Amino acid sequence: MRLSNEGFMRDIPWINNMVIRSSYGTSGNDRLYSRSSSNGSAGSLINFAYQSYYTADNFYGVAGYMPATVATPELKWEKNQQFNVGVDFNMLHNRLYGTVEYYVRGSKDLLYYLELPVSAQVGNAKGYNTNLGNVRNSGIELTLGFVPVQTQDFIWTVDANFSTLKNEVTYLPSGAYTYNNRVASYRLEEGHSLYEFYLPQCVGVDSQTGLLSYKLHDGTITTNKSNITLDDYEWSGTAIPKAFGSITNSFRWKNFDLSFMWYGSFGSKLFDYIFVEAGTLR
Repeated sequence: MRLSNEGFMRDIPWINNMVIRSSYGTSGNDRLYSRSSSNGSAGSLINFAYQSYYTADNFYGVAGYMPATVATPELKWEKNQQFNVGVDFNMLHNRLYGTVEYYVRGSKDLLYYLELPVSAQVGNAKGYNTNLGNVRNSGIELTLGFVPVQTQDFIWTVDANFSTLKNEVTYLPSGAYTYNNRVASYRLEEGHSLYEFYLPQCVGVDSQTGLLSYKLHDGTITTNKSNITLDDYEWSGTAIPKAFGSITNSFRWKNFDLSFMWYGSFGSKLFDYIFVEAGTLR
């Protein structure tokens, strides 16, 4: 809807154009990849993920088969639902322009390859394909452009954008789930993000041994990692930025142009694997 054509805005000369818009859409996904729970690395694409397969397993010359996958006939497509509403505007004879938008995207029935405990693995069937839960991403996106200088031969344009992001697991019917990538531990749980660190709490370096010290759940301090159990793990921040943005400056003089950009993300945590390894090997 073009607000600038409405009667109550026609007499505002410094607003050249203003539009309010909204959209809603859904899509599906059936692509699923195997994933190792020990290091988080992705494997190959899983075709016909709901079916069970068997592979040859000959025993001293006697033909046989063993399970390669676990059948999951109740497996469903992953569904994505997206909604946004925003305002686009041009002001001051198009020298100032931009967009303000709110968005929310929900993913239902996330496809995931979930590894089984070693005691439940049979043959090559080390896990099963499942619809793990629901995730929601929401936030605000702000885009702003300004032309500080404009002459017949020269123009300077500044474009900036800033976005916030809240990632949250909203439904996890199988309960909380702890998994690892190559260097760190994460925990899936309702009310937290997809990539939220779940780690023992490091409280510094022991001055006598040079080893990293960790705080246990009973308040004691240890440098022996074998003393750490899952009860000692705590939420330690998310790897997903809470906000990110950029600023771009563009200059054009006749047929020559130059541009440069600053980019930043804010609110995310990084796991310093090199520091941990150095502390362990001292």
